Amino acid sequence: MALARETAGQPYKTYLDGLPECHANMAALKLKDTYVKEEACIMTMPEELLCQIIELALLASKLQGETPSYDKKTIMAVAYTCKRFNVIAIPFQYHSMNLTIANMTPPPPRFVGLLHLLQQRPELAKRCRTLFVRCEEAEKREPSDYWYMQQLFRLLTNVQKLCILGGFNVEQTPELIGICTQTMTQLERLTLLTDSIFSRLQGLVIQNLTQAMNSPSLRCLEASCVRDDGPADETESELAGTSNVTNITLKTMINRLGPIQKLAERCKSLKALTLACHVTQLDPDVLQGLLGKQLHNLEYLRLQCQVQQGGEDTIPDFSNYSALQCLALCRCHMGDDAQYDWNIGKAILAPKLWKFIWDMSNGMLGCQMLSDFADEEENWVRSFAQQALESGSQLKVIQIEFNPHPFGLVPGELPWDRMEKLDEEFRPQGIAVTYTPSKPDWTRWHAAPILRAPETSEIYFSRGFHE
Repeated sequence: MALARETAGQPYKTYLDGLPECHANMAALKLKDTYVKEEACIMTMPEELLCQIIELALLASKLQGETPSYDKKTIMAVAYTCKRFNVIAIPFQYHSMNLTIANMTPPPPRFVGLLHLLQQRPELAKRCRTLFVRCEEAEKREPSDYWYMQQLFRLLTNVQKLCILGGFNVEQTPELIGICTQTMTQLERLTLLTDSIFSRLQGLVIQNLTQAMNSPSLRCLEASCVRDDGPADETESELAGTSNVTNITLKTMINRLGPIQKLAERCKSLKALTLACHVTQLDPDVLQGLLGKQLHNLEYLRLQCQVQQGGEDTIPDFSNYSALQCLALCRCHMGDDAQYDWNIGKAILAPKLWKFIWDMSNGMLGCQMLSDFADEEENWVRSFAQQALESGSQLKVIQIEFNPHPFGLVPGELPWDRMEKLDEEFRPQGIAVTYTPSKPDWTRWHAAPILRAPETSEIYFSRGFHE
């Protein structure tokens, strides 16, 4: 009654008088809730606004320029709240799809159910932005194994990122790629990877990749274990400079650079190229032909070309790559003794190069030992940094990629100590010497703990290695 009489002026004062301060505050909040108008309730909000609020609650990560991802546990928690929230939240489950395809004869019920659901509710299929498909490897695949993928790809028209791991077949692969380029009109990134010897023997060829580059929306193309024994395309010369792809990552079994030139020539403006291959020789003239039309476009270049025994390994001249900002080369390109040559530094230091990455792995093999960064490598980095400073180049960072196996005993200093000493020497002069992974990360992954014997300077590793 007292509350009713106080509706004008100070409606809560009579009721709250005499209560302790903390209790009074809580009571005031409860009373104010009774005065909230029904129109202010979240359930009365417009559908579009409520969807935006729920989407923010479900968002797991959103980096600038990246496709957002949503937390599936949060999606289910929100979906269980009420029917209206359920209708809004459940479609976010289909934003990212991760599928594993094994033997599809007969097809597993869960795949049949998913396909039927997306056929009946195409609005859910259009929600998908990221699709990862893993095909379990087999020496021979039946056509029915691909039927599901073909039907699924035709429904998922708004996919922006597609990754297919394994299962490539000479007959079905071109059709799958054709469906992707024709129906996925927003496809920006295509990744085609293999993880077994079967796919290396029958699977991706260079011609499959040139076919994928027909997609006008495609910007990034990545593929591994690619061969070059497909039929020649007579129209390739006519299609030169017609693709919008700007980023290519290629790990190939091809021992020649010539076929790879087909991919580079298709691009209007190739900005980034990562090339890992096993070649008979790293011929600068061939590389110049490979990238000749992209000299003024290429900003990032990583070469992991393992030269066969007896082949010629010469560092190409990058000094005329006018747009090159980041260059990554392997340790194997510097020769067994890593003797520094002033001409090598001159060839590496492009006009706009600000970051040089020295990959200590042995080309595609990637095998590294703790002793691989020794006096020769330290002296090489020091000489290169000094030349960069004396020549007035734009170089600001020398990054060493070093992830050695934790085998055996290593006398003397850890290799990271050498790198840190180089950084202390050149950072004050304007060039930072960094390395990855960090020493703590490497220790956590490979050796736990690292023990130094008190009476010697040798490094001992514990028996238990971390994965």
